[in-house]
Amino acid sequence: MHTLRLAWRNIGRNGRRTAITAAALGVGVALVVFVWALMTGMFGRIVLVATGSLTGHAQIHAGDWRTTRDERTTLPHTADLLARARALPGVVAATPRVYTTGLLAVGDRAQGVQVLGIQPESERDVTNWGRRLVAGRLVNGPGEVVIGAELARVLDVEVDTRLVLTVAHVETGAGEPERVELVGILATGDPGLDKQTAIVSKALAQRLLGVAEAHEIALLVDRPPGDQAAIEAVIAPLAAPGLAVEPWQAINRMVAQALALQGVFLGIFVAIIFFLLAFGIVNTVAMSLAERTREFGVLRALGTPPGRLAGLILAEAGWLGAVGAVPGALIGAALTGWLGAVGLDLGATSAYGVRFTEPLYPHLSVAVTAGVAALFVALTMLTAGLAAWRVTRIRPVDALRR
Repeated sequence: MHTLRLAWRNIGRNGRRTAITAAALGVGVALVVFVWALMTGMFGRIVLVATGSLTGHAQIHAGDWRTTRDERTTLPHTADLLARARALPGVVAATPRVYTTGLLAVGDRAQGVQVLGIQPESERDVTNWGRRLVAGRLVNGPGEVVIGAELARVLDVEVDTRLVLTVAHVETGAGEPERVELVGILATGDPGLDKQTAIVSKALAQRLLGVAEAHEIALLVDRPPGDQAAIEAVIAPLAAPGLAVEPWQAINRMVAQALALQGVFLGIFVAIIFFLLAFGIVNTVAMSLAERTREFGVLRALGTPPGRLAGLILAEAGWLGAVGAVPGALIGAALTGWLGAVGLDLGATSAYGVRFTEPLYPHLSVAVTAGVAALFVALTMLTAGLAAWRVTRIRPVDALRR
């Protein structure tokens, strides 16, 4: 305790130098806290869009359907498999889907689209489309279609417009035009959905395509989306020969890899910031050591153990780190909290296939904020380690001659 009190007094000997170093350290900590929160919020939004707009937390397919996209490769006994999935502990919702391609036309305008057939009552429990509507409503039955905002812009259509959907029959290859009414327009942030997907009822898609079963079952589970092992544990009982039962990380590998590298990105950023700050810290400690060499010689001559002198230097570095890191963490937390309330508008920015159509909200974690402050205090003490070692090597006779 005496060493800590003495160290606190010592860092005040040159208040200006201490204030400058602490201010630089505080700015660095505030920046790290803010960027950490911003990236956490960004990756959280990316995962939310990736899982909530279409993928879900896990999916079931027949064989190699995901690779071949063969429209004849459907899930056998879809209804039974769907019932088994819904009965599993941890599964919140499950919904079947039918996929095909087609042509959506209105007047003299036409666009090739991916046709997605859904079961309206269960799809609402898996996706967040209800919150992503910019106009109208979701599909309720046959004869209705919902499209993305980008596709609506290309076709220049609004809700209540009559369109013609043509899908080639899986066996004959013939396609019969089907009149559908546009009942809703979505803006999910998923380019695949917003630009080239027409959502209809599963019954309509099956009739036009000529299949009796579904191509996919999407699942929502009560586990954190980022915990792949937990999701796999929930869906493991559904595994069977001829079935591919996979978490969303295996389906959207780009987003999953980006999420896995989040810690690496942040670690590199912290290292760069501290590397820049280390020069100021080393300079402050070195100057203090040079100015007090005679003082350390006197203390050594009076019998002060080398270890205690080294501890004093480390304690001073710890106080210096705390004086800079704690206010810096509080400033970073305040900035993050404010931006978390108002949001950050990124315009039309996109990352990893996700468009940020809504403001981005940084995610503030008290544990991370405190951890960043503690890390910078520890790194400051580590940087001062060389000076502490040099103090232990001081010879009283040489020091007193200076």
